[in-house]
Amino acid sequence: MGRVTEMGKRKVRELPPTPPRTRVEIGAMLGEELGLSSKQGAKIVDFVLTQIRRDLAEGRDVKLSRFGTFKAVFLKAGTMRNPFTGGTVECAARQSVRFKPSRQLKGPDVKAPKRVSVGAVVCPAG
Repeated sequence: MGRVTEMGKRKVRELPPTPPRTRVEIGAMLGEELGLSSKQGAKIVDFVLTQIRRDLAEGRDVKLSRFGTFKAVFLKAGTMRNPFTGGTVECAARQSVRFKPSRQLKGPDVKAPKRVSVGAVVCPAG
């Protein structure tokens, strides 16, 4: 099935490698699900990805419920170290993207805190 490795204090089961799903495959699946052609499904996927890319370029965060959040991060200029040569390199300020997966995407191992509803007030269970 997969091998078990240790990460820190936890044992983690690695899944066997599978080929990555491509944008074309996702477009074909979307077209099939919606009763469209593969090309139309691919156009929808391209539109969504282009829109996410544009929003991140403008510095806007993109939150997809039950999937995760793409956050535009601006990194300041600084001196970096090359780990192979040990030399230093000057890096200019740049924009980067961070992704934080939602709890649903992380899987069933991540448990949401239990909450108890008391009238109109929601309190953590104690």
